[in-house]
Amino acid sequence: MTDDTAPSASSVSLSSAGPEAPAERFGVRQTWELEMLISGAVAFALLQLPSAVDQLYDRLDSHFAGNLFDALFIAHYYAKLALYTLILSFLIHLAARAYWVGLVGLEAVFPQGVRWDKVRQGPITRRLYEERLPSLPSMIVRADNFCSMIFSFSFTIVFVFVFSIFLAGLLGIAALAISRLFLGGEQLGMVFKILVLLVLLPGVLTPLLDKAIGARLDPARRPARLLRALTAFSYRAFFMDLYGTMTMTMFSNVRKRAIYPLFFVAFTTVIGLFLVSEMARSRQLSAGSDVYMPAEGGALEINPNHYESQRPEGVVFPRLPSIQSDVIADPYVKLFIPYYPRYHNPVLAQRCAGAGPLQEAGLRFEKRSPSAPPAGAAEQVLRCLAEIHRVTLDGRPLQDLEFHFFTHPGDGVRGILGYIPTAGLARGSHLLQVEAVPRPEPEKNERPPDPYRIRFWL
Repeated sequence: MTDDTAPSASSVSLSSAGPEAPAERFGVRQTWELEMLISGAVAFALLQLPSAVDQLYDRLDSHFAGNLFDALFIAHYYAKLALYTLILSFLIHLAARAYWVGLVGLEAVFPQGVRWDKVRQGPITRRLYEERLPSLPSMIVRADNFCSMIFSFSFTIVFVFVFSIFLAGLLGIAALAISRLFLGGEQLGMVFKILVLLVLLPGVLTPLLDKAIGARLDPARRPARLLRALTAFSYRAFFMDLYGTMTMTMFSNVRKRAIYPLFFVAFTTVIGLFLVSEMARSRQLSAGSDVYMPAEGGALEINPNHYESQRPEGVVFPRLPSIQSDVIADPYVKLFIPYYPRYHNPVLAQRCAGAGPLQEAGLRFEKRSPSAPPAGAAEQVLRCLAEIHRVTLDGRPLQDLEFHFFTHPGDGVRGILGYIPTAGLARGSHLLQVEAVPRPEPEKNERPPDPYRIRFWL
């Protein structure tokens, strides 16, 4: 008589085609190997995208201010939220499918499940476990259902983010057109907010009205037809054809006590992950035991990001001045100071009111001939920038330092470039100090920003 715990050759193989194959008995298609391969490959590929999105954001951030920066920030925010949602869903699917494979393999080896007569525990514990522990077949079905539903669940969340970017882009273009055609290019932000309200309000109010009074309305009368027209508008505006069936299938089949908390937890997790990553990227959040190293070294610190030769490839520094190297072998130190529109524009508008902007803000068409700035305006802007970013060398102000407009060839950041001669300087260490542009709206009792300190050697 054979031992009923001994596995047969066909039952051990997860992909066996026989009628006793575990996956076939539970109605599972033989695609788990492909699913795991795709999840692993896609998750690995997606993990590379957040840094690419950050690099693109940093490149554009150095050129935008005002409404354009707001649009850029929203696009960056939602794009990374969508990416994090996809990354988490593929990683969770990969882990859940691996867990399912483990359950199926365990059931193939031990089809009888738990042998309670062999459990060496007390009678109360054994009865409790026997009553509450799910069977292997039920766990296999649950795990498979979870793996099958996770992508629908996550893509519903992703579509919310992608739809938000798409809708904001369309409304932004419409607001820009209305502002340019009817308001002389003014009140762009207000027009955009009005358009958002006009699109979103029907989607919020019509379901509430329908639920409150829809049953009492005569379908042939005007109020019912108006309510139906608003509902149809919201249906089209929110692209329900793309994700409505998926969303309503989940919400109508899964218990509300489970699906709503699950959506809330998923949204909170994704947003929290994004915020933590952004704080870590901006160095507002860190961890370590290097207690004898200062948080900010000040004049004693050597920051490699101040030197072009030591900057990481592909990383953009839109606000950090730089020189070519820490050890200077050239006859000049080339000092580049970036122009950051969000901070510089209000300061320049205050200090250089007589000069005015040198070109129009917003979308520009290169084929259109721009109006020439007033004579001497460019020189006045350079003088103002030099005054804002006063430069000292070893404590001595460089009054005669001449700046020129410059676009960084590596990352496209625009700014000003000055050449500091090294002739006559002693060999050894020297310290450049560059005043930082003040924040446009500093908080109460906020002290002015520290100057940038760049040390170099001859």
